[in-house]
Amino acid sequence: MVNSDNNDDMSILKKGKKAMIISAILTLFIAVLKYFVGYIYNSVSLMADGLHSFSDVLGPIIVYTGLKILFEKKPSENFPYGYARIETFASLLVSIIIFLTGFEILFDAIKKLNHPTPIENYTITFITAVLSLIITYYLYIYKKRVGKELGSDALISEGEHSLVDCYTTVAVLFAIVASYMGYYIIEPIAGILISIIVIVIGLKMMKRDIYYLLDYCDSDILKTIKEIAQNTEGVLNVHDLKCRKAGPYIYCEMHIEVDENIPLKDAHKISEDVSDNLKKSIKNLGNVIIHIDPVSTDVVEKSSSTKKGYS
Repeated sequence: MVNSDNNDDMSILKKGKKAMIISAILTLFIAVLKYFVGYIYNSVSLMADGLHSFSDVLGPIIVYTGLKILFEKKPSENFPYGYARIETFASLLVSIIIFLTGFEILFDAIKKLNHPTPIENYTITFITAVLSLIITYYLYIYKKRVGKELGSDALISEGEHSLVDCYTTVAVLFAIVASYMGYYIIEPIAGILISIIVIVIGLKMMKRDIYYLLDYCDSDILKTIKEIAQNTEGVLNVHDLKCRKAGPYIYCEMHIEVDENIPLKDAHKISEDVSDNLKKSIKNLGNVIIHIDPVSTDVVEKSSSTKKGYS
């Protein structure tokens, strides 16, 4: 169960839903615009980019569903830890979409090498591509900012997806300019290069999401958590630290060593101080499980001297 206020959860859900709704509406608008302008003025690259944008509407729907289930579906007897992994799974689905889209662009570009097509109206197709680029880049900045604010991997992935769409739109712009100058072959070449970038980005994002589903935790986060715990007054040493990330939350457990001669209530207070210090410093920290290990005076003196040497 997540250590956060219900109002905070609803605020996160509201912001996430708003980001996905805005993304879906704007993406659908530019998809329809690019497809019909490309169809009317015989711009194969713009029409293909419009079809690609239609598939992008699936991303916000997937993320919206993941966020809704994450924050509205309460933990149950069979799922006592809640459903935070659904958000990470939604992020993985978006990553797979990016990866498959890369191959889609690659195959289309290879086909166009043999059949380059001139464009009938360069002004309208160019303006359409520029407008699409502006909107898509705005969505990249917006979704990534909201994703970082909420600690949502799925929203951040959706932002990266919009950045990938910027690359494809830039390729379309180059293709339009090249076609205007009579160099039709540049369009498929640019498409091949962009598709390779898309595939690599998709692979990296898939790797990250799979790692998180396997309870991976970044070494920098582990180091930060250990330093905060060890610097808490009364803590002599920290060991058996384990962390995992599920959805936007980080869960951790650890053993802290305290002087065996202090009262139990003081030892418990130290563990609470560790938890409070972590929550003040680590964003989106979920449950913190702390085991208290009492140690003898000899170990206390040894730990103290080691701590002084470390600092």
